[in-house]
Amino acid sequence: MRLGDSTVKRVTEQIAPDSKYWLEPGDLLIQRANTLDYVGAAAIYDGPKAQYIYPDLMMRVRIRAPELRHYVWRYLNSYGAREYFRAKATGTAGNMPKINGETVRSLPLPLPPAHEQRRIVAKLEALLARSRRAKEALDAIPALLERFRQSVLAAAFRGDLTRDWRAANPDVEHAFKLLERIRFERRRRWELAELDRMRAKGKAPRDDKWMERYEAGVPATKTTGVLPAGWAWATVDELAEETVYGTSAKTNDDSSGVPVLRMGNIQDGKLELADLKFLPRDHSEFPGLLLTPGDVLFNRTNSPELVGKTAVYCGEPSSTSFASYLLRVRVIHYSPLLLSHFINGPSGREWVASVVSQQVGQANVNGTKLRALVVPVPPMDEQRAIVSRIDKALARANRVMDVAREQARRLESFDQAVLTKAFRGELVPQDPTDEPASALLQRIRTEREQSADNTIGARLKRRRKTNAA
Repeated sequence: MRLGDSTVKRVTEQIAPDSKYWLEPGDLLIQRANTLDYVGAAAIYDGPKAQYIYPDLMMRVRIRAPELRHYVWRYLNSYGAREYFRAKATGTAGNMPKINGETVRSLPLPLPPAHEQRRIVAKLEALLARSRRAKEALDAIPALLERFRQSVLAAAFRGDLTRDWRAANPDVEHAFKLLERIRFERRRRWELAELDRMRAKGKAPRDDKWMERYEAGVPATKTTGVLPAGWAWATVDELAEETVYGTSAKTNDDSSGVPVLRMGNIQDGKLELADLKFLPRDHSEFPGLLLTPGDVLFNRTNSPELVGKTAVYCGEPSSTSFASYLLRVRVIHYSPLLLSHFINGPSGREWVASVVSQQVGQANVNGTKLRALVVPVPPMDEQRAIVSRIDKALARANRVMDVAREQARRLESFDQAVLTKAFRGELVPQDPTDEPASALLQRIRTEREQSADNTIGARLKRRRKTNAA
């Protein structure tokens, strides 16, 4: 573990120059309270003297001998020490397990001769530096893959991804024809739903005036960019049979009920089915708020970075609903996956940023704004080709990410294996001519006794001066 400046906080009160909390180069800082994985973890301070202090959730260990200091630092982060601190952690500090100074002082420490300590530390530094460089390279992969994903999506909606497909299929139906069929089907479905609603109330229509209540989708008026031949622009409102808010009913943990998808279930353009909540199967909003395969779920409220993330419900789990921070869009003759990819891509993210409203740290894009979103409409066959090529490209990116995660896990195991070998005496050769560790311990005891005597003498001298005054 290493110190970084990303979480440094400033204090407003004046710190006395002789305060015991000032750090010195080489001080070890130990996590006094943290999760069980990190309680007792240590870092070494290598900054300037008397510039930083440390908080009460840390303990400081000051070791004068440089080689012993680095040796102890590495041991504190080894598997053996980590297990010791986990076993000794008791109670809580700030809702976290804690250890105390006595626990740290009582930690058994395998102590080799001083020269061997230097060899161990040097070998560890070399091996762990290589591991650290590999980790830094792996840490850069997610951002690189995200840029790759965004470039794939941008190319898809410029038409670049299927340029060869269009050349090989010049006679496909133009998107304008597709839009005509969508508009016809949208009205037909509205009329059927309206008739069902009236009949449920016992009201049979006497004439066709009820049809005048139909609201056609708002057409696209503002467009950006030039579309490939055969494509068209349309609003989500034109393409969608409905845009519906989810349930605001209080959910529970009874898994015998209907699962309710929430904003946290949308991850990287897909639905993650962990941490589900439920509603009773006889809930009054069902079946109206049950999902059908192909429903697009749009996260209308979230943090500014995450609002607008979108995924498609593909039928699992069956009989599923969705929460009020999500909007359901049910499109007609338009690929739900294509709509999801567009909203998650560069153009969609730019649109979200341009229409979002913010209140108290929460960002919102309501249904009216979503229905007004203008999207490109390729011919139906080309939509399928685009989705197929996007999915293949993103699957390759996901495989690379899986490999990177596995390599990161292996590096973590490598680090601990190296530390374990080091403190078993297996990492570097031993030299029988080295001064034994017992001699080093004796010197340390002597220096501590002398330091204690000097401290007592200084206190007595200050006391005599005070009494004389």
